[in-house]
Amino acid sequence: MAETLRISIAPTKFNIYINSTDDNAQSTTIPTVQTRFGWTDLEVAAWHTKRLYWRDTLYPKYGDKTKSTPAIKKEVKKFIKDFRTTNNPLLDRAAASTGSTSDDEVLYNFKKGRAPAHHQTEKMTAQVYALIKAIGGGEVVFRSRTETDAKRSRIPKELGADSVQIAYVIGIVPKDENDGTQKEVHTKAKFTLSCGTSSSPRKLYIFVRWYNTKNSKIAGPWSAMITIDLF
Repeated sequence: MAETLRISIAPTKFNIYINSTDDNAQSTTIPTVQTRFGWTDLEVAAWHTKRLYWRDTLYPKYGDKTKSTPAIKKEVKKFIKDFRTTNNPLLDRAAASTGSTSDDEVLYNFKKGRAPAHHQTEKMTAQVYALIKAIGGGEVVFRSRTETDAKRSRIPKELGADSVQIAYVIGIVPKDENDGTQKEVHTKAKFTLSCGTSSSPRKLYIFVRWYNTKNSKIAGPWSAMITIDLF
């Protein structure tokens, strides 16, 4: 199985990683990693101190057959584990930073993404592309996706969404999503809405948008009103 860790646990690969990243972090070329990633001087200094001990003391012993004892191998394993625990949160910040570059992604081995949704301040702008179909018995099946998802139902977590919010009313045409509608939040892109049965023909009027249950302020724009015939 291919290794997918940001910071490798293999000593030889880790050796390349810690030396190359620290060389970059110690560069005074503007913008520095403090500017690009939002790291503090103390965080950069701690990374460097770890690198020096690894480069000058621990790894040479590991690579020397006469000194690479079980105790040294155990220390190497613990050092890498502790380094990963301490510095993976720094890589999270680098990945979320608007200042990090594609070159940084390759060197530090992270993938750029949005900040966690509960810290996100910008509203989502993407519309929900919804396929809504009445299946009888007053039930309606929803399939929600983005414009670029073809026919696959999916909640775009990369945009900050963790759910779909609907606003609906049966029988009376609403002026907008707040006009006498009932609102619900669904955490799956595909779900079924039960509207009850009736012997008379009815219409379902519904609006839909991307939503985040932990940060409602970033909810996306409501769709235009959708009309469905119930049966």
